[in-house]
Amino acid sequence: MKKNLASTELFRNSKGFILPYFMLIMVLTLMVISSSVTVYINHIEVSKLEIEQMKLQTLIQMAHAELLDNLQQSESSESGQKIFDYPYGQVTAAYSFINSDTIDVQFYVISDKGGKRELRMYIKKIEEK
Repeated sequence: MKKNLASTELFRNSKGFILPYFMLIMVLTLMVISSSVTVYINHIEVSKLEIEQMKLQTLIQMAHAELLDNLQQSESSESGQKIFDYPYGQVTAAYSFINSDTIDVQFYVISDKGGKRELRMYIKKIEEK
């Protein structure tokens, strides 16, 4: 007579020994699926925040370039404030001249999704020849 392996006897046993194995496998499977869903949800949230951060940084760069163009065209040396409206946000730039070639600029940025950022820069004024 052939001897059966011990592991196959466990699964053939009619005393209900297979249920704990089945439950263990199901619990592990549900834990893996649950953690994967949680990681996926967190990844989506981080992606949204990164997109918002890129929008804010882009708004600052656009306002920076437009402010420099406006200041070079006006040739004024008075402090002031300019508001720039863009499709996905608004930038307020408060500037003051420290000396003839350095400008202190404070940017206040609000995106269309409600993200806010504040940035201060010291800009060297470019003299065109």
